[in-house]
Amino acid sequence: MEDAVQCDGCKRHLCFTCSGLTSSEIKVMGLKTKRTMLFLCKPCREGLFQVPILIKAVDALRDEVQQLRLELASKSGLTDATSASKTVTSDVIAEIRERERRACNILIAGTKESEAEDVQIRQKHDENVVNNIIRNLNDEISPSDVLKIIRLGKRETGKTRLLKVVFKSRWVAVKALQNKQKLSKPLQIYCDQTPKQGEALQALRTELLARQEKGETDITIKYVKGEPKIIKQKN
Repeated sequence: MEDAVQCDGCKRHLCFTCSGLTSSEIKVMGLKTKRTMLFLCKPCREGLFQVPILIKAVDALRDEVQQLRLELASKSGLTDATSASKTVTSDVIAEIRERERRACNILIAGTKESEAEDVQIRQKHDENVVNNIIRNLNDEISPSDVLKIIRLGKRETGKTRLLKVVFKSRWVAVKALQNKQKLSKPLQIYCDQTPKQGEALQALRTELLARQEKGETDITIKYVKGEPKIIKQKN
């Protein structure tokens, strides 16, 4: 594409106007020789800023693993603390990988499901539903960003199942979730959480309710740097 530049992060193409590049930078990008200048789109630049936060998170996890290995060895009767450590570390790594895999997905609730018996007709219906929704969420998202659309659960008459949308990159999913307030009920979208994330969120909701019953009225759950927390609402 002669009038577009490819992001060196997510590999998507952006037109020169949307890229934010200066005229001089565009000339450099347009050189026929192999370019040495890197270009990152806005979502990838924002992701780069998250690296220090991720490093801190990994360090915190490492400290937590060190603490948990002795507790686990004690509770499970393991005499070899190294074996306990490997078990905990393996669980943490598996959880991180699962979160990374699901970061490219969104879940959509409240969509009307086709009653056709033909599978291809139902799939085409779901494609049209998803394309209309993502177009309303963010005009930067296109149907080509979608890798897969899946209805979750067993098909039952009168029951509307969740739609799982798998995008090419996590940053497309972020763009969709950033504008979820644009949707009107019954439509709702969510991030695709792991079971452990779901358990943590449910525990947080229970804590929120308990604190509200004790008289706290200015608190809510909000995602801060990707993690749900109970915070005080701004007046």
